[in-house]
Amino acid sequence: MHREAIKFALLIFGVFHHNDNDDFEMLKIFGLSDEFAICVAKVLNILKRHDLIFYLAKKTRGWGRIAYIEKLEVYSDEVREWIIFEGYKNDVGTRQILEVYLQKTNLLGYIKDKGFSESLYDVALDITNAFCNDPDIHRDTKEMITLVVEESKERNMNLERFSKLCDLITYLDADRYEEEKRVFSDS
Repeated sequence: MHREAIKFALLIFGVFHHNDNDDFEMLKIFGLSDEFAICVAKVLNILKRHDLIFYLAKKTRGWGRIAYIEKLEVYSDEVREWIIFEGYKNDVGTRQILEVYLQKTNLLGYIKDKGFSESLYDVALDITNAFCNDPDIHRDTKEMITLVVEESKERNMNLERFSKLCDLITYLDADRYEEEKRVFSDS
């Protein structure tokens, strides 16, 4: 198979598209492959087919999911909530999607508006742990971590939650993170 030729053809298709449903079915098939996802995401973005980008984001788990979420417009509460609760879960790593995820979801604002549920607490714990692997402090990092640690006092802990919380506390207490230690107080 000539992958680069297919990628070129997909991009040309985006420029000269004629709104045929069979063509969209073809894009959906190619779009399931991580190899072609970036091209398909670009084409669907050009064509303003965010419904198909959303469809493919839900169907993929690797680099495809990351490519689709980068191009996905948050055009409804359904899309925003799917990104919040499922979109960051991928086979590549949360770190690879963290910045785009935070921009698209405004997770901190969502938590402030809705309050913590069991599932939202788990999401926030996952996302704050992704901060630990990110050398750049995001503008919401301190407030998010503070909210999660405070909420942890009210939550029933299982082994998975406790492990993530320990990772977070280890990150905050580690000697090698002198820069971050200046941002967070001992309390």
